[in-house]
Parts: sequence; C-alpha cells; structure tokens
Amino acid sequence: MILSALRSPESPPSGAAISAAESAGNKALPASGDKDERRKPPVAWDKGRASIYILRTAFGVDWSDRIRIIYAGDDVTDEDAMQALKGMAFSFRVVSSNLTQTSANMRLPSTD
Repeated sequence: MILSALRSPESPPSGAAISAAESAGNKALPASGDKDERRKPPVAWDKGRASIYILRTAFGVDWSDRIRIIYAGDDVTDEDAMQALKGMAFSFRVVSSNLTQTSANMRLPSTD
C-alpha cells in the first residue's frame, strides 16, 4: 500500500501540492490533524486489508491461532486496521479527545 502524508507545522499543503497529488490519481482522506491531509491511491486497499495480508503472508492463514497482535494508531487511516483486526488483536488509538470515535479497544492520550 502506498500512503503519503503532507504535513507542515506552519501551514496546510499548498493548492499546487494538492492539485499535483490529485492529478496523479490520489484523493484526500479526512485526517485527525487540522493541518494534515492523508492521500492514497484510488484502489480497494487500506491499512486493514494490508494488515491481514501481511499477517497471512508472514505467519500463515492460521496466524490468529498462533500469535497475538497489538496495533496502535494515531489517525483515521488506522481505523481500517483496527476494524479489520477486531477480535483478533488488541488495539490502541492515540488521540487526546474523548469525542473521537474509534474501533480501538483502548485510547491513549499521547505517545509519551
């Protein structure tokens, strides 16, 4: 999976950067940060499908019977993996707001 993030502590991505990404076939995803935009190719692939694919490839189709997974993520694109791994992994969402909806088992207020 190809995922790129356009981040800037001072300002959001310029219109030219967004236009260039969109003309390359990428689309914006909503992101948790106010100056944050997530981009990924327009394919039926996300972190959830990628996680399952990697686990099956590395550990076999019975991976969930043989190993335990902990998943931690800090943005909306990680929710795909948390949802796909529900019941097979323990997940943490790193988010400071209790208003943010999540599929994670638990919340962490920060990475500290």
